[in-house]
Amino acid sequence: MIRLLFWVFLFNSFLSFASSTSEILGVIGKAPTDIDFLLLKNKLKLDRNYANAELGIKFYLNENRQKINAVLFANDSLDIDNQIFHQYKGDFDFPYSFQFDVYQVKDIWGAPMSRTYNTMVYQYKEQLIELYFTDPNAIGKVTYVLVSNKPADKQTNPIAAVVDAQIDKVEDELKASILNVFRASQDPAFASICKQPVRQSNIWNYTHTLATSISIQDELYNFVYAFPFSYSQRDFVSVLAEQQQGGTSVRNVFDSFEQKLSKCLTADEGWQKKYDNNTGNRNLPYAVTFSKPSLGEVILDYVKSPKGIEVVYLRFLFQYR
Repeated sequence: MIRLLFWVFLFNSFLSFASSTSEILGVIGKAPTDIDFLLLKNKLKLDRNYANAELGIKFYLNENRQKINAVLFANDSLDIDNQIFHQYKGDFDFPYSFQFDVYQVKDIWGAPMSRTYNTMVYQYKEQLIELYFTDPNAIGKVTYVLVSNKPADKQTNPIAAVVDAQIDKVEDELKASILNVFRASQDPAFASICKQPVRQSNIWNYTHTLATSISIQDELYNFVYAFPFSYSQRDFVSVLAEQQQGGTSVRNVFDSFEQKLSKCLTADEGWQKKYDNNTGNRNLPYAVTFSKPSLGEVILDYVKSPKGIEVVYLRFLFQYR
């Protein structure tokens, strides 16, 4: 009996030590090969996705996987890529508990720095605390907390500086939404725009798809996807037209969007436009790329599936800070 009590005490002590929030947050900004993170990874028994669903913790790496960008602390029964996370039981280093509702958070912290329909963002010391709730009509329950280091000042973050400066001057809805996609690409796994996982039917048969809060003018739908695995790098796509082969609307949509993009992504603001027609068929739409070195590329493209479904869509190539 004494031996059993000893092992129970030792196990609980291990969980308490392993769940030290200060130790967990201390590795943000470090490389995944850093000795401090390797020791923590072993202690927390993280899986290949840098997560432990039982402890309710998941680490996010930046897109080139060279440093830890953020840490997610789950509330109970959080579904991430078909894996159910339990509630994180550690004590936070900032004034928050999963027992709080959003109104208690506002009483303690005041108005958030920013807010979307399902997100509240606060700054605490040198970190950003992002509270997410899945149901905008029931914001009492925070589904998870995402903690990351405060972004560098705009002077040292050229991508954010370029995007923010342009958004401040944008009146065109299409241009604003495109710039917002570029800005979201700098978040861990597009976290600021991703909503719940959604099975969005698409001709590429991507299965790991998430709805977003972005709305691009006159599109059919958009989503963030990971391919081929749920833990693969995420990308964004916007579908503009979709029809069986033989109609004229796909060609019309392609031409219309090329004109719209040419008007809002101009050479005066550093955008370069080029055509890529590998088919040699002048009757088919071909890719049109709008690129800006400080941001990346937005590509108006066309594809036809083996079943004869034609699609016009926007895809992106991003520069990462």
